[in-house]
Amino acid sequence: MRVLIADDHPLIRSAMKLLLESDGHEVVAEADNGADAVQLARKHNVDLIILDITMPGLDGLEVINRIRASEVKSRILVVTSQSPLFYSQRSMKAGAAGFITKGQDLTELMRAVKVIMPEFIE
Repeated sequence: MRVLIADDHPLIRSAMKLLLESDGHEVVAEADNGADAVQLARKHNVDLIILDITMPGLDGLEVINRIRASEVKSRILVVTSQSPLFYSQRSMKAGAAGFITKGQDLTELMRAVKVIMPEFIE
């Protein structure tokens, strides 16, 4: 599976990338702000976009709106350390395929990926 990771925290991006690549997936691009996330989503033919909801520039909701308004068909998994109640409904309504809250353990990330991307799981 080809993945774009968009998160403004470099350590979180690195941890996600390591986890995804250790599971056999290819992280083809990384973004640290919303505008770059939109540009990279349009440029790369990725299967999954992992998107932080609170990004510099464009926030994650605006990123989802812009991606959904384009020809990009990637599934989007939203991750956040912000209020899950506030953002989960808005993210899903905007077109995200899934939503998780950031925690200290990234196993929740892989569980969510397996749920929304079952065709890529052996």
